[in-house]
Amino acid sequence: MAFYCAVCETEIPSGKEVYAGDGRPRHANCAEPEAVAGGEPVRLVGTRVRCTDGRLVCQRLGTGGTVAGWLELPESLKQPLMAMVAEVARGKRTSGDYPVPGGDRLVVSRVEAHGSLGAVHLERRPVGFPPQGRDLLVDAGDVDLFLAQCRAV
Repeated sequence: MAFYCAVCETEIPSGKEVYAGDGRPRHANCAEPEAVAGGEPVRLVGTRVRCTDGRLVCQRLGTGGTVAGWLELPESLKQPLMAMVAEVARGKRTSGDYPVPGGDRLVVSRVEAHGSLGAVHLERRPVGFPPQGRDLLVDAGDVDLFLAQCRAV
């Protein structure tokens, strides 16, 4: 599936980062200069998904683009991950307990805020160590972007 930049209207090649603040995809270099009418910067990125060396790295970004949380999985789990996130976003409380090579389990669950979707929690429950790169929270407003980024890598 191809995505087209909302700013320059050219295709974003597969494997490249997809940025969005209002739900419309943008190239990384097209995202930076945007601002809203009041002079406040647009929240351009809440998540980032990359695929490197057979690993799918999903990140939650904080203020200024700092990494606030991340989850690392084998690239082969991209399709099951997307299916689990989509299930939870549509209303399922928790989606499975999917096996990750090495003995860990991937669990995707719904975090509700006032009866509606507040976030999607992705957790790689460790059987061994280290615990880094096994836990990620995707805000409700970033779920569509997260799925688009997964498709694009």
